[in-house]
Amino acid sequence: MAELDFYRRQATLAQVRAEVAEALAQSLRRERDAAVAERAALERDNARLKSLVEKLAGQLGEVREKLKEAVARRRGVAVEEILQALLQALEAGSRGLRDRVIAEARLDLRAALQVEENRAGLQVAAPGLFPAQSLSTLSLSVRPLPPELWEEGRTRGLGAILQAAQALQEALAREVPPAAAKEAAAALARISAFLADPPASPEAVAGAVKGVVDGLSSLAGRLPELAPAARDLADRVAALPLMPGEEHLGALATALAALAREIAGG
Repeated sequence: MAELDFYRRQATLAQVRAEVAEALAQSLRRERDAAVAERAALERDNARLKSLVEKLAGQLGEVREKLKEAVARRRGVAVEEILQALLQALEAGSRGLRDRVIAEARLDLRAALQVEENRAGLQVAAPGLFPAQSLSTLSLSVRPLPPELWEEGRTRGLGAILQAAQALQEALAREVPPAAAKEAAAALARISAFLADPPASPEAVAGAVKGVVDGLSSLAGRLPELAPAARDLADRVAALPLMPGEEHLGALATALAALAREIAGG
């Protein structure tokens, strides 16, 4: 009997050890899955950063090509062209950033300054073509707007979109050709739903307005005269960055207002 009890205790002990081992194995599997998920997230972040570097390199390549073109044509480059190229590079780079911001960008360029017809231009050429004393240094420094000014502009842009959407709703509520009545009613329903539940932030505009764009594209299929304005609206929505500024929202509002005028017949 004692021997039987002994074996029972041994079996119970073995079962306890097996359960402990299984619990430890499950814990290790959870830790492994968490590590795999973290690694995948790091790889995605690395891919985004790599894509950002490639975009910035492409933008800088465009700037270099413009400078090379200026050398080849022996003409002056307008200061505003250089500034615009720098701003476009910053904008393209900022789209790929998450929880980060480009604090400052600076460009120092040595070139011959020319003024023709009251407009300043820069003559960029190979080293040694101009005497050193005739060269000027152009310094450009770009910084982000203070957050409050940036947000004020975005709020204005969002308000302009809602105002244009109301004008579009009024235009769609008017009588339309019978052949397009069904599509017009569907577009009216979508713009009304958009206004009833407007986007809470500029970042939500692209998703919120998608149904409106789809409805207007269907309507343009029945009314070909609306097709150019409908395509422009779709392009504006597609061009919205992750964090649209006042200029992006204003362009979208302009496209909505133009479509409203087309539908209203003027």
